[in-house]
Amino acid sequence: MRNIRVVVILAFLSFTTISAADAPPASIHLELGKDILALADPTYLTATITNNMNQDLLLDNFILFRLEQEPFRFSLFLITPNGQEWAYVGTRGSVFISYAPTVRHHLLVPPGQSASKGKILWWTTFAPRKYQSALEKLPSGTYKLFATYELPDQENLHKVVIYSDTVQLVFLPLNKMHLPALIEMDSLRRYFTGGDASWRVLPRLQRIGDSKTPYSEAAHALFYGWTNSFDSLTRGKAHFDELYPQSQFQLKFLKRQFLYAKKEGKANELDSLNRLLLEIEPTNTDALLRKGVIKHPATLENVK
Repeated sequence: MRNIRVVVILAFLSFTTISAADAPPASIHLELGKDILALADPTYLTATITNNMNQDLLLDNFILFRLEQEPFRFSLFLITPNGQEWAYVGTRGSVFISYAPTVRHHLLVPPGQSASKGKILWWTTFAPRKYQSALEKLPSGTYKLFATYELPDQENLHKVVIYSDTVQLVFLPLNKMHLPALIEMDSLRRYFTGGDASWRVLPRLQRIGDSKTPYSEAAHALFYGWTNSFDSLTRGKAHFDELYPQSQFQLKFLKRQFLYAKKEGKANELDSLNRLLLEIEPTNTDALLRKGVIKHPATLENVK
């Protein structure tokens, strides 16, 4: 499912003086569900941070890999075929939030351990405004994707930024048969960039899903996942699985199923869902937290 071609460009940048002989304290690996895509076809991105040190690594928890602007430390960039750099700007804009050092929004990753999170990439959130309402005009060709992450200040690590490897993906030229579905994708712009109401979005997702185009899978993943109960989400996942066995978007459903099962007190479901999450993604941050492999520090002050 994740047969990707990766150009590895491991880099390390710090605002402090670092010897060239020093290895980076952590590394980021990016992985795409698919890397050869129809024009503007959504795909699933997984970002994994590995602790390369002999001591615990402090990372953000709730804001880790949220892929937004400030105050989020994780930034994602797309390089176009003609060399332009587009930054991921998130789905709802950004609001500056300052967390007190006593708030438990951090986690500790043991030496050699990795932590992963992921999400569906809808290209509206990368594209400049002129393409947000006209995804069909995106240039085809080879794109490059990379990320940076500023580590939280901790012992011997202050203002340290790490760079990911660089992943290549290809947007194929527009297939004119897919144009009606892409025009429907254009109509989702307000949802991804401004928060359009769900009752407006659901019919559009249904039409894209029924279009039998490369965009159907992502549209159905969002459509069937849009629910507010464990049972309805499970039914939606069953329909989705019939249409797309071994889909790259399976993790999206499993994560939400776990949250709803926990919220509704379905204790019998929790262990099996967590095991399945780890089978599909052995470094899944939330699943490893629940197993105690990765831990919350009592407060940020405890590790300074």
